[in-house]
Amino acid sequence: MPGTVSPAEADIMQHLCSIFYCIFYCIYLRRPRPMSKRLSLLAAILSAAFWSPAMAQQPETSSKWLEFLDPANRPSAPATPSSDPRLAWYQEQVRRFPTQAALHFQLALLHHQSGNSDAAEAAYREALRLDPRLSEAAYNLAALLLPARPKEAQAVLVQAISHWNVDADLHYAAGLALEGLGQSAQAQAAYARALSLQPKHLAAKRLEALGPPLAEPSPQSLQTQAEALLKAGKSTEGQAKLQALIMQHPAHVSAYDLLARQLEASGRNREAASWREQLQSLNPCYGESPYFLGRYYFWAGFGDKAIAQLETQQTCRPMPAAAQLLAQIQRGRQQPTLAQRTLEQACATWPTDPGLRASLAAVYLELGRMGDARAQLSKLMQIKPVPAEAQFVQGQLHLAAGQTEQALHSLRQALALNQRPEYRLTLALAYVQAGMGDQAFAELQTYLKSRPGEAQSLQALLKRIQALPKRGRFATPSKTPAKPKQSSSPPRRRQR
Repeated sequence: MPGTVSPAEADIMQHLCSIFYCIFYCIYLRRPRPMSKRLSLLAAILSAAFWSPAMAQQPETSSKWLEFLDPANRPSAPATPSSDPRLAWYQEQVRRFPTQAALHFQLALLHHQSGNSDAAEAAYREALRLDPRLSEAAYNLAALLLPARPKEAQAVLVQAISHWNVDADLHYAAGLALEGLGQSAQAQAAYARALSLQPKHLAAKRLEALGPPLAEPSPQSLQTQAEALLKAGKSTEGQAKLQALIMQHPAHVSAYDLLARQLEASGRNREAASWREQLQSLNPCYGESPYFLGRYYFWAGFGDKAIAQLETQQTCRPMPAAAQLLAQIQRGRQQPTLAQRTLEQACATWPTDPGLRASLAAVYLELGRMGDARAQLSKLMQIKPVPAEAQFVQGQLHLAAGQTEQALHSLRQALALNQRPEYRLTLALAYVQAGMGDQAFAELQTYLKSRPGEAQSLQALLKRIQALPKRGRFATPSKTPAKPKQSSSPPRRRQR
């Protein structure tokens, strides 16, 4: 928009003008010559003139939520004309700063007020994609969808409530959406939730209009219905049932856990983590939820959060998997002593867990304590049948001792028992130590198919493999010796 600047630009300009004003005014006070004093005074006056609040003027839109949910409050004519210059200004700002959810929301608000529903919906959805916790955008998008598309509005509100469960307006809008779907009992529960959060909320009128509360099924019966849908393979319907159950009964913690497990099984780990975070706020020690949340944080790169959740799991309800993951994070942070302590405590609790024993042996190898590592191997060998972890630890010990042939034999046996990627990577290292470049390359390629994100970190190993004697797939095709050129004329016969 011509003649306007952003708040940040205006702030910078004001600071610069104030600095120039001070500089020129100081020059005015110190310069002995009259002409210099006049010029300095003129420059100071000009700086002060530019230093004006008018420079910071920008288009403003109300960030208050639209009162469009009830037909009585919906305006008959657009509140904002389509030629409003603020539209162009915000469109330009969105183009310049496409990742700012607040700008998309303000643009959507202007489109909404001008009656441009399609553009408003697209901008609201983009704002929610950038910031799922932007409840104003969810509320307004639901207001836009509710007249004709209550099911979509409910989906938007359920997602918003999963991120922000203490907003009375969101529950009120969810009640209206449920009313539109003909689910009066669930709508009453949503209105009741809104009133519990804000006693003087508008939801009281809707509750009064619906009459006395209808008899609704218990939370456990609703969860049973959801479980039946999930067992029948109707995952979408089952998950929707669980979300509706959580909206009606926010304190029913088992529904959060079941929904999170379903989302994790379908690969929607971020959504699952959001529900688990809400579960943590209700019951920090519920089942194995801290472990699953810590595992998500570990995958997402939030190491401190992962450690906190895993330690919570070990305090509330110890798990071998949680101890092993905690030790893995500690080893990744170059803290083998802490990892040793974690694994020793876990092995004392679960003495026959082969994964814990193998991890503890690896830590001992890292610390150079070969005798302790062999002691863990002997305990692994006592487990019948002999687990793959025992063969793997034996291969690691042979590899550390320089016994390449024995290491290859043990690692191949471990890989035959369990196709774990780390076994394959260690086998590739053993092939490198044995100078067998072809086999090392094949194992590394197979490993990278299962762990493509580690390709960059394994470049050094790949270079070592490529430096080995080239045979097989590494060998460059040798030039075949050229056949002697045959003459076009027939060979002469020797005369006798």
